[in-house]
Amino acid sequence: YQGLERRLNDTVADLAGQLRSHEELRVFLTPKEGIQLPAVDTRLPRLRLAIDVGLTGFLAKDSVQAGLWQEWAGGWADWGSAGCWLKIWRLMLHTVLGYPAGLVWLATLGRWPESFDYPMARLLSQGWAYCLQMVALVMLVLKRPNVDQRGAPESPLLFGAIVFVWIYQAGTMAAGGLRMLRYGFRRFLSTPTNWLDMGIWTLTVVSFVEWMAAVWEAERSDVHQASRLHWLGADSNRLLFAECFLAFAIVFNGLKGFYFLQLSRLVGPSIISTARCLMDTVIYELAVLYLLGSFGLGLYFLYHPYMRRGAAKGPQNPGPFYHLEDAVLNLFWAFFGYLQPYDVHLRYDNKDGPPGLVGLAGLEQRPVEHGLVFWTSSLLTMIFHILIIIVMLNIMVGLLVK
Repeated sequence: YQGLERRLNDTVADLAGQLRSHEELRVFLTPKEGIQLPAVDTRLPRLRLAIDVGLTGFLAKDSVQAGLWQEWAGGWADWGSAGCWLKIWRLMLHTVLGYPAGLVWLATLGRWPESFDYPMARLLSQGWAYCLQMVALVMLVLKRPNVDQRGAPESPLLFGAIVFVWIYQAGTMAAGGLRMLRYGFRRFLSTPTNWLDMGIWTLTVVSFVEWMAAVWEAERSDVHQASRLHWLGADSNRLLFAECFLAFAIVFNGLKGFYFLQLSRLVGPSIISTARCLMDTVIYELAVLYLLGSFGLGLYFLYHPYMRRGAAKGPQNPGPFYHLEDAVLNLFWAFFGYLQPYDVHLRYDNKDGPPGLVGLAGLEQRPVEHGLVFWTSSLLTMIFHILIIIVMLNIMVGLLVK
């Protein structure tokens, strides 16, 4: 079967070598027989089939590469020989004048400007819109004059920025929904970048809903400004939720810039390799989260009784495992080496003594040692570190093998 596949690849590559023009290539790649339904409406259906089955010899042919450039650039395929002013006009039409030109394109039912039918020009428009959205997000972060404002921003510029961000996200959601209907849910989610898009859409929608609810509550209560330290009630919590979700959306929107950088020949291969590494890392991190939860519960179970009785707690060193959330977070930072061996000691009121000292008993103030608890917790933390190291080794081996 491998030999048959190799001969098939060579045969198709030889056929591609006989193509002498772009029109012949379109005739060769346009038929839709044997094409999956999501790829039927693409420009060159058989090209999608060749990519899916891995016909690398065919795709590497000069005639196929030239045809792909013709399909990608459309009427801009003469970019290398075009004049300077013509290039400037093309760039301005899809950047500074992009939104008015898009409205004209919709009003004329796609007749003018024709460049909106070129994938290269559409990518330029998408990149420009993304840059404008990032500028709006930076303005929201750096130019917020009043952090105690509970309602809508008083500055028209900031209000317009936040409205633009949500309109942009609504447009990307509509485009993503159409792609999902076109390609199918399974094929849509087979692309890792679409998962990132769905995460950004979810964060943006939640932040928008919570922000609108907070603004409505502030307008109804006529309390538009109050010190952030005195925020109480459900409306304040809604605004805090909106800010937290918007913070995640800002981070992931920044990462979305890799969409456009990966098209560069210098940066693209590194970004693609990093994305594949991240997918493997996420799989292993799920195992790490399971370890964090399991060991955090066990250590919290051992240490929490001493916290309630006042033992093992000093004014400046409450210990890493006396609250459940602290136990999980400290184990997470132990992943990076921030948990010291003496952090698991049971120290009564931060006094010097054996590691298992938990208190003083009787009139004579005799030391009480619970060494069994100390050694059990030490054993659990050692097992956790060993498992973490094994997980790290598995990640490195898996990435090296791939």
